[in-house]
Amino acid sequence: SRTHWLNESNSQLMNSISWDGYAYAVRGGIGVDVNYDSYQNNDLNNFSAAITYSPKFSISKKISFEPAIRFKMGTINLDMSSNSIGHTIELDRENIIPLFEGQQQVNGQQLWYRDVGLGFMINTDWSYAGFNADNIGRHNNNFYSADLNKEYKSDIHYTAVFGTEYASKKRDLRVSGYGLYQKHGALEELWIGSNFQYKWLQIGAATSTDLNLAASLGTVFKKFSFHYNVDYTQSRLLDKQVLSHQVTMRILLKPSRYVAKFLKI
Repeated sequence: SRTHWLNESNSQLMNSISWDGYAYAVRGGIGVDVNYDSYQNNDLNNFSAAITYSPKFSISKKISFEPAIRFKMGTINLDMSSNSIGHTIELDRENIIPLFEGQQQVNGQQLWYRDVGLGFMINTDWSYAGFNADNIGRHNNNFYSADLNKEYKSDIHYTAVFGTEYASKKRDLRVSGYGLYQKHGALEELWIGSNFQYKWLQIGAATSTDLNLAASLGTVFKKFSFHYNVDYTQSRLLDKQVLSHQVTMRILLKPSRYVAKFLKI
């Protein structure tokens, strides 16, 4: 759950719940996620659901390759009496949209969409690297203009990640470093960060090429983890950096005996 730019004109409440696990029947991992985002007191609501399939291929004992495909669909709902209509909004960070600005009336209040994403991860004993492209179909996203003569296509969201981790022999001390690059419309940035974990306590910090900042504090146990994250990121609409807050909880469930035997857990 994330409060994005709290108490500002472009604030959002973002909530996501997901589940993933190994499915022997399809020889791969299956993931399901459901997301609900609310922009500025329900002026705009975005509800989406997606399913991801990712098989795992062992290149060697120490290297694995995991491609993935993701199908998603959702709906964006507009409050017809919203105060945001006729103004510029920032639904996606760094991407400015005029919401029916200079137009007499809106042409609808609901837009359904569907799209696909592709990606992969390469894992070794000491490092990982991956790439993902979302919105490959560039679905129609015209929820903000009454002009139906133009084509309004979503931007492809590119993400690349890489990292490494050191663990002590007793595995009670872990130090990791990572980098994350993403491009989505006008947004283009590189994050560099690190995490430090001693027993159950984990802390982290990161900064981006635009001098945005982020920090996290959390607890990590065998079956459960909980993290609080705060970041200070630039809003193009407000022309300033604003704090956002996020909490994340993860629960690890015990796999079935058959799956555990197959994966040698």
